[in-house]
Amino acid sequence: MRIGIADVLNALVAEGLAPPECIGRARVALEGAVDPSPPWFARAIAGFGAWIATGCLLGFLVVTKIVDGDTSAIIVGVIFVVAAVFLRRTAEAEEEFKRQLAFAGSLAGQVLVTVGVLEQGRSAALAGVVALAMSALLIPLVPDQAHRFMSGLIGSIAALAAMADLRVAWDLGELGPLGTIVVRGTDLAALAIVALIA
Repeated sequence: MRIGIADVLNALVAEGLAPPECIGRARVALEGAVDPSPPWFARAIAGFGAWIATGCLLGFLVVTKIVDGDTSAIIVGVIFVVAAVFLRRTAEAEEEFKRQLAFAGSLAGQVLVTVGVLEQGRSAALAGVVALAMSALLIPLVPDQAHRFMSGLIGSIAALAAMADLRVAWDLGELGPLGTIVVRGTDLAALAIVALIA
């Protein structure tokens, strides 16, 4: 037989060892003690599942010809991202299915928008800037650690891709035995990412 905290407090009050108001104070003190969110490893497994769900969803959209061009990819992607943000912001902590559905929908939408912009403009720099802007917008909008991590990762890769496509570089001149010192934009983007992580 399991004895709960309420049973213990009621027994203490019945025996005169605690005042009757201790039960109300204990309830108030314990209200925020329980965390309904799943542990980190369950989130990691659910995140992996969200990746698989994202791949299946993208495959379905392409096979059924719902997405058959760059413009439709951008439109469907934006709809997915907006719907995912709304779904995630309205989902409660214990509604894991809604949270993971929002996660998969957001990832699929970000991929669709980025690929659509890449195909339409034929510029990795433009697609990288769009993906970086989406990530920067989604990080404060979506209250989910896994989603924020993925948005940060997508934004980081997008920044590196944009800098690599632009081939931004600065020649700092000769430095003795080291030769010519060149600082590339990708180097600065990588340093900025490391600084943000730190």
